[in-house]
Parts: sequence; C-alpha cells; structure tokens
Amino acid sequence: MTYARAEYYETDQAVAHFVGRYSQAKERAFCRFIGRLLGTDAEVLEIGGGSGLHASMLAPMVRSYVHSDLSAAMCNHARTLGLESRQVDGLNIRAPAKTILAIELSTLRGDDAELRRRQLQEMARVADRIVISTARLGMHTMDRDDVRCLADVGFRLRHWTSWGVIPTRFWPPVAGPMVEAAASALGLGLRRVALFSR
Repeated sequence: MTYARAEYYETDQAVAHFVGRYSQAKERAFCRFIGRLLGTDAEVLEIGGGSGLHASMLAPMVRSYVHSDLSAAMCNHARTLGLESRQVDGLNIRAPAKTILAIELSTLRGDDAELRRRQLQEMARVADRIVISTARLGMHTMDRDDVRCLADVGFRLRHWTSWGVIPTRFWPPVAGPMVEAAASALGLGLRRVALFSR
C-alpha cells in the first residue's frame, strides 16, 4: 500500500465512505450466504475488514469472530459496533486462525500477481480454511492461478460460486434474497466466492 493511500485509510472521510458504501439489506443477505458457508462452529479472523459492516452481520452467526484491518481508524470504528478488532497487516499475520475470511481484500483485487501470491501464501501459512470473496467487475477476481497457488501449499478448492446479480439501487427487500439464491445456484453474480481448506 502506498503511503498516500495508507494515510487516506486513517481519515474519518475513508471510514465514512466505507460505512456508506453498501446497501444494508443487500449485505445482510450476502452475509447470510457467507455465514452458511462458514458454518456455526467457525472461528473466524477477517482480514481487511474495513469499517466492520460485514463483521457486525457475520459475528453472531459463528462461534468466534475477530475483525481486523491495517487501518487503526477502521479498527476503531469496528469497535464502536461492539466487535473485537485488531490492527493486522494481512501480509504479516502474527496469530494462527482456524478460518480466514477476506471480502474484497485490496491485495487480492489488483493486477500485481506477485502481491496476490504473497497474500494467498500468508493466509495459507496461518489458517486451516480460507474463504475469499472478490468482485468480478473491473478488478482481478479469483482465477486458476490463485487456485494453483493455494494448491501448491496444500489447500484444495472445496466450494466455488458467484453471488450478486441485483444492483444495489434496485435491491428488492423481500424478493432479493430469493433471486440471489437462484442466481447463485446457476453460477451467476458479480462476486466470486471460494472456500479452500487443507
């Protein structure tokens, strides 16, 4: 992360951007989908968790949940939501984790293949399971090279699907989750979700 970008993530403006970025109803449905994938017994460390929106929805669904982000400002905001939050560099995770969750992690979304490889290997070094969600619009998404990188360190792809066909501004509160479930079953959606384990 460049210095200017790191500095931006410590501002109130950045926190406000991430707090207001998502539709609460749509993200709640997405988190129910992720929660089923994680399972109620999961012990989760989320890396790159931003303002804590997803963590606040997912934490009640699993056995234990720790939010983390490189930004102290993001971690402080997550704590205001009642979350356990730690300032963690995702490329240098100091504690082991049963399950690592990464939702739109910046180190996995860019075009830098070496940075993605380092990030995947670091997650594999400390975890037994890895759940990754990447957006499929305009940025890198999980591909065969990423799957191969994890396979090289002993992780197998266990689940691969997509989620999110309805744009946020058109999200229908009642029908939305049903439409998304059907679309996901067909492999449609703008978010790719993958579960890996040893």
